[in-house]
Amino acid sequence: MNRRRKCSTTLLGAIELRRPYYHCAACSQGSFPWDDTLGLDRRGFTPGAQELVTLAGTQISFPKASQKTLRKMSGLRVSESTVQRITEGAGERLRKLFDEGKPWGQARSWTWQHDAQGRTCAYVSIDAIGVRQQGSHGEKAEGRMAYVAKLYSPQMLEAKQPPQDQVRYFAGFYDLETFGLRLRRQAGRIGWDDVDQQVALSDGGNGLEEFFRVNFPRAECILDFWHVKEHLVEFSLAWFGQAEAERSAWLDEQCHRLKHQGG
Repeated sequence: MNRRRKCSTTLLGAIELRRPYYHCAACSQGSFPWDDTLGLDRRGFTPGAQELVTLAGTQISFPKASQKTLRKMSGLRVSESTVQRITEGAGERLRKLFDEGKPWGQARSWTWQHDAQGRTCAYVSIDAIGVRQQGSHGEKAEGRMAYVAKLYSPQMLEAKQPPQDQVRYFAGFYDLETFGLRLRRQAGRIGWDDVDQQVALSDGGNGLEEFFRVNFPRAECILDFWHVKEHLVEFSLAWFGQAEAERSAWLDEQCHRLKHQGG
């Protein structure tokens, strides 16, 4: 056993470590157990530095994260390729957890908002988004459909409490059955089943109502107002033609009725 130097990147900049190196004569493999204890990756980034780089890499492009965001946040100077490698590595680890069926995030019941009748309320929404694809060498390829869902407790503007970040997003290229199981697992970790009133919002896409019925059977399924309004606008244009004043008055009346009385 001897000690070897390693330059490590922390949130406060680079530091040099001297840690024990062990070599196994039987298998001819060497190891640095202290690296695992500290949580250093292969290039010596500490867990805190990895987290900050990943946060920047997921919120903005890799070049901007490298050249601007990280330097502003902490003074870290890392290359674009390093930001990409660390961010994608975190994504791979997260996907592995998903594939193994392991939940993520802290398991605790949220402080749910109350409706006009004093009932605690929880919301879930889902939408499908078409993602264009490109084959190798720029060849044409079929697009794919990604589902994006959200579990949340809306923050009431008049509430006399500090804002709480009570929202979780889930997205991916899954079939609805797999997507539903994983989303439902996350809902269970935030106290969804203890809520008095569950609300499910969708744009009325194919299969989404059934999705809610299977995975959130207690939820009241509501068609999103803005998607309904889009159809009302299309209908009013076809029905009233050039009579803009009549069309606008009719549309306002229907939208008001939709908001205050329901569909």
